[in-house]
Amino acid sequence: MCNLFKFGLMFLVVSMLLADVAFSQFAGKRIDAGVTCAASGSSTQVSAANGLRTSLNIINDSSTPVRIGGVNSGTPNLTDSNSIILTAYSQQNDNNPGLYLGRIVCMSTTASSVVIHVTENSLR
Repeated sequence: MCNLFKFGLMFLVVSMLLADVAFSQFAGKRIDAGVTCAASGSSTQVSAANGLRTSLNIINDSSTPVRIGGVNSGTPNLTDSNSIILTAYSQQNDNNPGLYLGRIVCMSTTASSVVIHVTENSLR
């Protein structure tokens, strides 16, 4: 009977430790920010490279389309070859962890700057 009690107690302790590990993966950080995308010349950083990113949502709630690009470094001028166009009043999101963890930049498609909204979740 004593061995059964010890086994049950060990099972309970291991279960609690595993539950703590399982729940800790959901503890994280959420960033909600407005980003002003540059009008010309060079792009503006939307999100830094983050290997712990779990989701990203970029919302263009303006009437001006913006370019969104993934780059290794810097803030290059965005063109058709290195970016996509996020049309007016639309959004782009990545709710699958590990899909793109690199640096994201934006740039207006017109001569005026544009504010977009970004929500990023990460493990830390």
